[in-house]
Amino acid sequence: MSILLTGGTGKTSLRIARLLSSAKIPYILASRSNTAPSAFTDAQTCRFDWNDSSTWASPWSVASDIKAVWLVAPSFVEPIKVLKPFVEMAREKGCQ
Repeated sequence: MSILLTGGTGKTSLRIARLLSSAKIPYILASRSNTAPSAFTDAQTCRFDWNDSSTWASPWSVASDIKAVWLVAPSFVEPIKVLKPFVEMAREKGCQ
């Protein structure tokens, strides 16, 4: 079981990544840069951009067993317009 962390290079997601790593729980850092800080040697990464819906499925090409998602909402006026379709897709792919 893997956990997807959106906002993968942000403060909160990196703190969660440290905890997951310590607990030996696989995780994926999803970010526009598709990179992880050098301290995160066990991190899987993927390109993810709320402004580009073609990237939303990319985490599942890295790990097909994603069961949970940490959502960092985009700073849009109405973030629900992108969050809702993404959450629906994630549920279809097996996230709880």
